[in-house]
Order: sequence, then C-alpha cells, then structure tokens
Amino acid sequence: MLYFIKKHKLDSTALYFIIIMFFIGCEESPLDEYNRFQSKLVVDGRIESGSFARVFVTRNIPYYFELDSSNIMDFIITQARVEVSDGENSEFLSLRYDENFFPPYFYQGRNIRGEPGNTYYLTVTVGEHEVTSSTSIPQPPVVDTAWVEPVDENPEKGALSVKVIPECDQELFYRFYTMVYSDSKIFHPSLLPNFDSRFFPHNEVVLSLNKGPSSFMKMEDAEFLFNLSDTIALKICRIDHEQYQFWESYQEEVFGGSNPFTAGNRQVKSNINGGYGNWGGFSVKYFTIYPDLTHNLKFDR
Repeated sequence: MLYFIKKHKLDSTALYFIIIMFFIGCEESPLDEYNRFQSKLVVDGRIESGSFARVFVTRNIPYYFELDSSNIMDFIITQARVEVSDGENSEFLSLRYDENFFPPYFYQGRNIRGEPGNTYYLTVTVGEHEVTSSTSIPQPPVVDTAWVEPVDENPEKGALSVKVIPECDQELFYRFYTMVYSDSKIFHPSLLPNFDSRFFPHNEVVLSLNKGPSSFMKMEDAEFLFNLSDTIALKICRIDHEQYQFWESYQEEVFGGSNPFTAGNRQVKSNINGGYGNWGGFSVKYFTIYPDLTHNLKFDR
C-alpha cells in the first residue's frame, strides 16, 4: 500500500477511491478481519445541474490486504449495469475511460441532465449484487462576488475570498472546488471545502478559501495560496444536508489519514443501500477570476 502511494501521484478522485475502499477497517487481527470480511460494491457517483451522471464502481477490500500497482485494477468494475432515473425517465450509463481520473473507468449518462429541484435514483447491478440510492439537486447557490486577497507576508500570493448570500430561514450547504488553468485539467476541493450556513447567521458571509492539494498523500509539496497572476476557475456546489454530512465525515478521514499521529473516530457516512460510497446531487455554478496587468482580479459571471 505504501509503496503504491509513493510511486504514483494520486489525484483527489484516486484518494477518494483509496479511502472508501478501506471503509471496514477495524482494530482487530488480520485473521479475524479476513474471516468476517464480506465483498461489497463501492459507488462514487454524482449528478450535477446541467450535466450527465457519472458513476465509478469498485469493490471494497479487507483492511489488511496488500495493495499495490499490480493488483489495484482488479477492484475496478467495468461490467456493471448502472441505471439512473428521474422518476419519469431512465437510462443505462455507458462505460467511459479518462486518464485524468483514477480509477480511469467510469459510467456516464448521455440523456438525463441534472436539474435543480429534481430527485435522481441510482441502481447498480453486478452479477447477483445490487445497490440502490437516491439524491436530490438543490436550488442554485447564491454568490455575490469573489476575488483573491493578497496575504501580508507575500503580496504576490493570496487566498480566494467568496461572498455568499444566505437565504432567509434556509439552511445552505456548499462545497467549493478550484482549478488553476496553468497547472491542472480537473477541479480539486479547496483545503476546507464544506460550508454550513447555520454557523454564520448573517445577511452575507465572506469565506476565505485556500488552495487544496491535488493529493493528500504528498502534503509536503502542497501549495495552499494562489498566485495573483493565476487565472482561477471556481466551482461552487450547493448540496443538501445528507451530502454535507457525507463530505464532512469523509473530510475527517482524509485529514486523519494524511497525519500519522491522528486517526478518524467515526466511519465515513454512506447513502448506498447494500454497499458503500456516495451518490450525490450538486447544484453548480462556475466562475472565472482573471488577473490583469496590475494583479487586480475581477469576477466574471
């Protein structure tokens, strides 16, 4: 396991895959763990507003199993039957390959696009095993503006500031992703990406977002500030309370796993019936922040 992590740079999707597969890790002997182990399906799926569903399907593994680059692909399932329905229409997702993700194989729709206010049902069948789930896409996030705020110790770098407008008497749950065009092709979660408006009872909230690492396995190389010369894409996702609980529990395990002196004290939550993982709905808005010649940044809707 450690050999594989050191030899391969894993993106955030890969990290998710590794963390989820160890759901059933526990403090017992290897023999006891092997004797009680049951193979189950692991689902990493989402449907975003305006986009087709995308679902990764793998199997879980015993906590003490020796995992390296020679056998990790054995746990990726490429012959699943994946169906998504909006309650009226349904479709079977097709297997796709994209080397920018890990695992590189996933299932993607081509007919049903996510819409705010709708509920989406997922069924994954592999042989005699079937798992199900459902998720809803909330209404779009309400954001006023965003900019990069320079830090005192280095005026050429800064954190991303986002002004969120909470809606009266509504609980808002957000998750934030960023992408710097010069060094990535995919979005990565910000360092602390989850936001719960219940902790900010104000008319408007300004959040400070630090750049998230591309892999929590190599934190020593991570850069948490943006360059003021960067062109930054900001992805703001509104999620429901169930999704917020999942991502908070996942985040706790990620930070615990990247620190050898700490350990998570709870299991990652799952909304997959009969398996592990998550099926999530996201209401998404994209924004681009452009630098100009004087390093002032403007917000592009």
